Parts: sequence; C-alpha cells; structure tokens
Amino acid sequence: MKGKKILALLLALMLIVGSLPVSAFAVDTSQEDETESSSSSSVGWSESVNDVPVVYAQDPYSTIKNRVEGGTKDMTQYGVTRDAIVSHLESHEHDSFYLGTPYEAGDWQSPNGDTSYNGRAGMNCTGFVSYVLRKVGLDTDTFLEQLSITGSTIWAGSGLPYDLMSGASNYLNAVQNGDIAAYTFRDKSELLASGLAQKGDILLMWWSLSPFDDGADNHIGFFWGDSPSEDKMWHSSTHPQSGNQISEIVPKTPGSYFILIKTENEEPTYS
Repeated sequence: MKGKKILALLLALMLIVGSLPVSAFAVDTSQEDETESSSSSSVGWSESVNDVPVVYAQDPYSTIKNRVEGGTKDMTQYGVTRDAIVSHLESHEHDSFYLGTPYEAGDWQSPNGDTSYNGRAGMNCTGFVSYVLRKVGLDTDTFLEQLSITGSTIWAGSGLPYDLMSGASNYLNAVQNGDIAAYTFRDKSELLASGLAQKGDILLMWWSLSPFDDGADNHIGFFWGDSPSEDKMWHSSTHPQSGNQISEIVPKTPGSYFILIKTENEEPTYS
C-alpha cells in the first residue's frame, strides 16, 4: 500500500512539471559577453525575433574583438590607398574585367581580364581582394610576411606565389601583425549603423579560425557603399549569385561576425 502512495505522488509531480511553460527553462543570454566560452569550437546561440534559435560564429566574439581592435595604422603602410582602390574598381564597375568572373575555391586570383595567374578565369573571395590590392601597388613582400601567425595560417597548397593571400582568415593575421585599424560588429546592422565604413575598406566576415571543419566559411570583399549605411559590397562568392559581383553585404555563412579593415584610418567623409 505504501509503495502505491509513493508511485502516485511521483506521477503527480511529473504531471505538474510537464505542465510548466517552456519559457521557464529559457537560458538567460543577457550576460553573453561574460559567460561565452574561450574555446574556438564553442557555438554561441541567440534568439531571433521569432524565438527561433540562431547559431552565431564559432569563435567567441570577445576573442575576435580583442584580436582585431586597437590598431593605429592602415593599409597605406603597404603602399595601398583608398583612392587607388576606388578609382581602379570604379573603372571596371560597368565592364567584365572583374564582374562575372567564375567563382573558384582555393588559390584562384584570375579575373576575366587577366588570367595569367591561374591560366584561366576564376577567383575565390580572397583571390579577388588579393588581385585588386596587388594591382593598385601593394608591397607584396612585406604584406606576405604579415599574413602568417603560427597555428592560424591557412594555405591553399597551390604552390603559386600569392597562395597566402587567397585565405580570408589570414587577413586577420595581417591586422594583428600590422597594427591595422579595424572594428568588429556582431552583425550587419551594427556595421551599417556605426558610421565607420567607407568605400574601399576591406570587409571580412568571420565564422571561425578553423573554417570548413563544419561546412562553414569566412568571407571577404570590399565595402562598396556610397555612404556608411549603404548595404553594398563588391566580392566574389557563390551567393546571392555565383561569381564576381556587386551586391548587398552577404557572408558565406549566416551568423558571421563583421570585421571592417580600414584602408586608411581617417574619419569618414561623404558629400
């Protein structure tokens, strides 16, 4: 008889717990910065406006922010100016020198207008940035030295001279080694609201120090807005369409953080 009473009590308790609303077990994300893991393999979660869980970049935001921000120099130390980037790209904004070049993963740095590097047309996202920077006067020897940090360097394995410049992750190394001014943002809305973006800045969308392990990838291109809040970039990607394109700002992997690398570290001015 005693056993039956205990069983009845347990069943009643289970019914009470099962009737509680799911929100009673919701995780408090208000302290995300303080509690996020320092492990590069951890995944941060948030709630969208529709209460649907959304995965964010695997590397903790605070870790990336600490690595990126605080620099005082810019890309001019490598012989690159904003005017040179913008003038060069604007001269091809309405032709097929870059636009429409097929997307090719790996060390592909050959726009339609110059296939000498790979032998035929093809560019990955970073290959496009690399080609443009070299075209406008980049000191490649010095810059290549800045792209490598032990344990966080991506090689395509092509054996070609600018292999290191084809990996988006390596540009974070260049920011750190070169003391380049850069800013981090959790999402695109923060970037566009910051007032810091200028046409010709390098825009790195960060998912992980170890891309590809989970099918995700980092992405890079040029901010191409005529104002800091204009949602436009010039990049080589697989979407919104495949190939070299001017489009809205779209990372390869949703949930990526946004890193704005300043071509020139000056106050934005727009007419």
